[in-house]
Amino acid sequence: MEDNRIINYHSIEFLTRETDVAFFYPQRAYLPMEICACVREITDPFTPDENGLRVFSTEELLEAFRDIGRKWRTSHYYQQLQAALAKVNPPFVLDKIIGVALGPLTLGTRLNHDSVLQHTLLSAIHSNFIEHNVLSVPCKRYVQDPIYSQQHRDALFLAEFTVLEDPQAFLALDNSSVLLSINADIPVKQIVADICCPGVIIWDKKVDDSFLR
Repeated sequence: MEDNRIINYHSIEFLTRETDVAFFYPQRAYLPMEICACVREITDPFTPDENGLRVFSTEELLEAFRDIGRKWRTSHYYQQLQAALAKVNPPFVLDKIIGVALGPLTLGTRLNHDSVLQHTLLSAIHSNFIEHNVLSVPCKRYVQDPIYSQQHRDALFLAEFTVLEDPQAFLALDNSSVLLSINADIPVKQIVADICCPGVIIWDKKVDDSFLR
């Protein structure tokens, strides 16, 4: 078993919604964040599970990550992304790109395709912005997600990502940053609104965004 302390962020919707009195705890009801213990069972990566599937080794995970990236870069979605990014023209050169809550690279014994694509997207944005002088050349790719396993961290390190511990990514954000966060399971928009205004923000649009307008 692996036991990690994580920060549990509460959105404004969570803090203001009605709660059954049987589950109402005054000591916790209005806390915007809590420290929690995340417990995860670690299995032998070379032992088949009950479905006969095997967990990726770090090398296999890295190769799968790169293979998905190569295929995605031949798609029309990638061409659309390049066209959209070409329109980005901030008033000064930015110096960091940060991905928050992009998800784990694997779910159980299976590759998490959506998460791999999000990390690939961050790499594509990084390359494009450096090529078009939106980002400075020494700019690194930072990612933060407490759900990363050690295997994910190892694969990301080999793929030249720098993994930050929560909440370091939020603390590093400033107006010289590019922020990428899509379909996060934490209130990234609300947290960022209290910290700074990043130079470039790329995230999903949701119907409950009115409080930010």
